[in-house]
Amino acid sequence: MKRLVPTLGILAVIIALAVVFLRPNEQDNQPNQNQETNQQEQQLNDLENLEGLDPDTKVFKSDNLGVAFRYDSKPTDTFEVTVTERGNKVYVHGTNEQPEQGKVVEVFSKPEDTLLEQAIKNQFLNNYPEQQCWVVVYENEPGESENIIRAGITYPKTNDPNLPWWTGYDKCPAEYAEINAVRYFLHDTRVPGKYVFLDLGQDSITTDGTPVTEAGGGDWSASLRIYK
Repeated sequence: MKRLVPTLGILAVIIALAVVFLRPNEQDNQPNQNQETNQQEQQLNDLENLEGLDPDTKVFKSDNLGVAFRYDSKPTDTFEVTVTERGNKVYVHGTNEQPEQGKVVEVFSKPEDTLLEQAIKNQFLNNYPEQQCWVVVYENEPGESENIIRAGITYPKTNDPNLPWWTGYDKCPAEYAEINAVRYFLHDTRVPGKYVFLDLGQDSITTDGTPVTEAGGGDWSASLRIYK
């Protein structure tokens, strides 16, 4: 038994040293809360501190849903726009319209380690055969941040020239499938536990307030930020 004492003492020293050297690595692996906070602030500053905006431009921000965007509240002399938040949805609509008549941003949560494509499958397509409905990931626009990922729910397109290409969309979750209007899922990899669905219809209800030029003007949806 006496011969075991030195061995146990050496083991104790080794364990103590391991604790000391491993502790900084554990700290390094913890989320950097300051970095996340700075990222959120930068996202919002991008919206709020632009020059040359139309004077009727407003910023909508939902700390509950973690989304924000700019919009021109009076895009024409005869039409005014407002924003209504209900549950996990944000509606952009005319002041003389019901919220559901406007455009919508719907916010969903997902496990942080789940990719957008799989999250959409899990949320919407569990009861649909893969050959009937599936998720397609879209290519980013030139110059767009690599953090932004867009996707849609698609399906086999008809070969009948007498039918519209979106024939059969109702064999998928009709409210979220591709149709002859702008709608898509969007994820910002900097906020891994969240994604949104935008249903924008066939026309833009308003801009983000930036000047419209020959190069184009900013649609309000282009200013959407998922900031937390």
